[in-house]
Amino acid sequence: MLTAGSPASRAMTSDPNPEPGTTMGPVRNFFDLDGPNNELWYYTTTLWTKAIRYPYYTDYILTEYQFDIYDSQMEFVGSVHDKMRYQDDEVRVPGPDRGIDILPVITKNFFNNDDKYEVVVSIAVNSTTEAVNHYRSVIYQIGGEKETVSVYDPETNGEIEKEVDVPIKSYPQFFSDVLDASHDGVENYYMTFMSEIFGPDDESAQADSDSNVDTSFWDYLTASHMHLETYAKAGDNDDITKVVEFDIPYLKLQGDQENTMPLITFMQNDKSYILCPHYKDYFFESYYSPYDESKMRDNNSLVLDLYALDGSNANKIQTTEIPAPKIDDPNVLLTYYGVGILRYNNDIAIGKFANDEKAYFYLTRFNYKAGDRTDDYCYYVYGPDGNRVRTLFENADNDITLSEVEGRNPHHLFIGLDDNGNYTYYFVDLIEGLSNKTVQIPALLYLDDDSDEGDLLLANADIVALGNGTWKYAFEMKVPTVDDYDNDVMRVAWFNADGTFDRMDYINMGSNVYYAQCYINGMALSPKLVKSDDEHEYMLLVKRGIEGASSSASQEELVVAQPQSDANPQGLTLLHLTPSEKGTLNNIGIYPGLNGGNSLCVTYVNSSNQVTADFYALPFDLSAIDDIKSDNASSVISFDGSVLRAEGLITVYSVQGSVVARGNDAVSVADFVPGAYIAVAQGKPFKFVK
Repeated sequence: MLTAGSPASRAMTSDPNPEPGTTMGPVRNFFDLDGPNNELWYYTTTLWTKAIRYPYYTDYILTEYQFDIYDSQMEFVGSVHDKMRYQDDEVRVPGPDRGIDILPVITKNFFNNDDKYEVVVSIAVNSTTEAVNHYRSVIYQIGGEKETVSVYDPETNGEIEKEVDVPIKSYPQFFSDVLDASHDGVENYYMTFMSEIFGPDDESAQADSDSNVDTSFWDYLTASHMHLETYAKAGDNDDITKVVEFDIPYLKLQGDQENTMPLITFMQNDKSYILCPHYKDYFFESYYSPYDESKMRDNNSLVLDLYALDGSNANKIQTTEIPAPKIDDPNVLLTYYGVGILRYNNDIAIGKFANDEKAYFYLTRFNYKAGDRTDDYCYYVYGPDGNRVRTLFENADNDITLSEVEGRNPHHLFIGLDDNGNYTYYFVDLIEGLSNKTVQIPALLYLDDDSDEGDLLLANADIVALGNGTWKYAFEMKVPTVDDYDNDVMRVAWFNADGTFDRMDYINMGSNVYYAQCYINGMALSPKLVKSDDEHEYMLLVKRGIEGASSSASQEELVVAQPQSDANPQGLTLLHLTPSEKGTLNNIGIYPGLNGGNSLCVTYVNSSNQVTADFYALPFDLSAIDDIKSDNASSVISFDGSVLRAEGLITVYSVQGSVVARGNDAVSVADFVPGAYIAVAQGKPFKFVK
């Protein structure tokens, strides 16, 4: 925390730091995954290695791995633990932690029909053949069969006996896509394997009889393809069921053949679909050497094959063909077309543009240009007949996915030039398209009418829902200001729904700030998320110079604060975290809270690359029970000593801020452990004692 009497503390009013309600770690890795019933679960990783020391470096060979699984309440579910089972021609798992992880999905009835949770471990292994890796997906069950094996012991440099899990299945590919089609409490997944096939090799070369051209290079390119197989859950034979497969030559993959999705799965209206987008013909004209100049093929098109998934069946229900010509511009060398580039599986819309089951597609067209000119991106909507029905934006420099407002069409932020050549932010309705409803906000904000120099709005922006279908736009300003106490102040500009300027918020960061960034996110800026009042709170990552150290010494800090206001003229700091024994700050995020609500997750990394995750219950002030008067919600909540009553949803929190009960209109406290609690209804907190 800031020390008393420092310039920063004189300029800020601070609440005591809340304590994290839950801490995980230190562990090697900590991540979240999709659990049953749409819950967010978590897992940690433990790896064992054997050190091979060479004169100038040390190699680490993975010998064992373990993944511990925790449910949404951070309760331990179980683990999978196994030795690394190398094949004869395999050398090591790279990293080693860059070549092994779990598929971030927990299933129960996909790979067989029993009731044990299933975990997929994905492994990439270097082989003895140069530039050849082996890939596999190994399936385990939590609480499944065990066996005793010999494993390497780093303490004795010998072998010891350990009990490990026995895989129930192993596949020689990675799962590249998972579609969760579960609904009404019934688990249902579709998983897609991907494998790469290269060939033929030079020995299969053949000459063109007319031109005597060696076609082996072109044959190799056209024969190289991506093989994809989509599977449904296990049938009566306890093995997964193939639904559909695709072979797509690399030269027919959509977009630029490198950075676009070869397959898109999605759910709409409780139905499952899979889209296979590809060029109708090879993207390039024939060429016969890696040194030849490649030329984009004329008269090509993008083909969009849409399949409906139903159990173990895949039925093609629509094929849309969209012309894909090169743009007539001497600076443009190649023009790419793709679906899924704007918003991934939200780039397919069924029932949004017409009252039928036909699919419409958000298509991205982008150019590869010669020289120093940047690529430009254009976005359109095409109908099932392959005709354009909407223009969203053309010649964008960049774009940003925005938070959505309930009851309003989704919008997207495009960054481009206005008619006068000035950078402008365009908030475009993704159903209406580029129209007179589009909100335009210039990138330069002129706060002083007499000034010729504007303040730059950064492309760190979002829509913030304010309730009742209303919203505003928030932008981080590029240049902070300095207050009368020599403290650096972050500025966030707010604009009304029509694009007119609303206000500027000033958030005190303390002194000696080298760099700062604000977490501009619709959810993070929602009132009442961090504190139960109507103010907006800001989460700032601050790189601060260390006083008394060298001029370049700095540390990263997290500041969660309210802006300057009449009630707090110098701002209000709600949370201030600095490096500690847990390590340096690594990441922050908003997660579903333990037992409901929301949590702020802050992760640290120590010098041993171990991660610690702290979860803070939100809003902070629900943990501050001493600050809540016993009668401040008496008008909406009644309590007779055994039952809480109020109109609508009642949420009961522990002193630490965890949700302990929820109910509509009434909540019984008969089973509560004796102690102090906080009930919240209609946004009003009420302190009571059981």
